[in-house]
Amino acid sequence: MKKTEFMTFGTRQRLVRQKCDETDISLNGQSIKHTDTFKYLGVVLDDTLSFNDHVDYVRMKVSKILGMFSRIRPSLTLEAANRLYKAMVLPVLDYCDAVWHECGQGNSDKIERLQRRAARIIYYKAASNLSTDQIMTKLGLEPLYYRRRAHILRFVDECIANRVPRYLSNYFNNS
Repeated sequence: MKKTEFMTFGTRQRLVRQKCDETDISLNGQSIKHTDTFKYLGVVLDDTLSFNDHVDYVRMKVSKILGMFSRIRPSLTLEAANRLYKAMVLPVLDYCDAVWHECGQGNSDKIERLQRRAARIIYYKAASNLSTDQIMTKLGLEPLYYRRRAHILRFVDECIANRVPRYLSNYFNNS
């Protein structure tokens, strides 16, 4: 039972009102600990589903990669740097993004800043006279917000076309 925890979801007000953190649950006489956040399949869930903790987790992970990336960038061609970004960083930013897409404008901006920082690293010294928007256009990088929306639309299309398990496609009416 050392690893077993429970979490209650709700609005901040409801969680405070119901004193969920004081709830005592036990199984076979052993108390189960309450937690406010839980990492499940690489997505950090918090009790209000604000995804603040997940965005912080993604930012930390991508920042480490970008730090290493910036150190090796001088020895890479522009094409190799762009490919490395798309292979190492973009998958981290895209992972389960349809789940945490509605993370709030502030969190969305924080994630977007990482991609903009990456674009400047990719372009390296050639970027000195270009705006970040120009660099992103030249690299063919669309804002992450649009990527997340496209991933959601693709998922909905899969559901409507019944190319997903029935329990998911049942949420969509084909008439």
